Amino acid sequence: MLTNIICLDFEASALSEKSYPIEVGVCNAATTEVRSWLIKPTDKWQSEGEWVEKGVEVHNIPYADLMNKGLPVELVAKELTAYCRGKQIVSDAPNYDAFWLARLYAALGQPAPFQLFDFYDYAHKLAVWKGRRYDIAYTKAEQEAAITCPYKHRAGADARNRAEILRQIAGISA
Repeated sequence: MLTNIICLDFEASALSEKSYPIEVGVCNAATTEVRSWLIKPTDKWQSEGEWVEKGVEVHNIPYADLMNKGLPVELVAKELTAYCRGKQIVSDAPNYDAFWLARLYAALGQPAPFQLFDFYDYAHKLAVWKGRRYDIAYTKAEQEAAITCPYKHRAGADARNRAEILRQIAGISA
């Protein structure tokens, strides 16, 4: 049921066509293992991309942290690929996250090695499979997840929050 599900989330430099990924996080829905990576901007992203300073108020990732603590795109992509291999990857914002996923791998001249599926579609199918009304199950699961692992606009924490929602719908507690 959840053994093959990974929740993924990105934080980005902006919400525009010139934005680039600054953090990616994943959480294994079965084990709740979280991995996240700060991403050091490539030279191209620095020269041609868009950084919105006001975004720091949302994600709390200063540009200096990316430059000093961020990992190279090659390393992030390698580890992300390995973590997600053979799994179904779900995102609560698949259009945005697919854009940043593609941008991450494009920096290496590669296509993204996996596809993102819609988190809400999966949550709905899970609720139906468990014989629950989706709207009620989701609302209760979201409330429980907000207590045990709040949504923080940080990639790892937000992926964990989504995994906990799925766990609650499945009847698995934190």
